[in-house]
Amino acid sequence: MATELKPIRTRADHKNALAEVERLWGAKSGTPKGDRLDVLATLIDAYETRHYPMDPPDPIEAIQFRMEQQGLSRKDLERSARHARMRRRDRHVARINQRAAPANSSPRSVPRCPPAAA
Repeated sequence: MATELKPIRTRADHKNALAEVERLWGAKSGTPKGDRLDVLATLIDAYETRHYPMDPPDPIEAIQFRMEQQGLSRKDLERSARHARMRRRDRHVARINQRAAPANSSPRSVPRCPPAAA
C-alpha cells in the first residue's frame, strides 16, 4: 500500500490511484484500508470531474434509456401519463369541492362535481 495520500494531478497519478483502488476494493468500511479506499475514491472523482467533464444527458434519450432498462414500451409510458393526468384532475376536483363547501358543512353534504366526459 502506498504511504501518503496526495492530490491527483497527472495521468500517472490517476493511473496509480486507480490501481490502488483495485487492490483495496472490498475493504471493510471503518478499517484503515477502507478509509484509504474512501479517500482515494474522492480524489479520483475530483480529478475525473475536472479533467473529463460530462454533459448532462438529453432528457428524451435518458427516458428512452431508462424505459429500455425496465423493459417498458411507449404504450406503458402513455398509460402512466394518462394515470398521472387523472390523479391531477381528481386533486383539482377535490380542491374545487373543498372551496365550494360551506364552513359548517360536513364532507358528506358537499355537492360533487359531475364526472368529466371520457
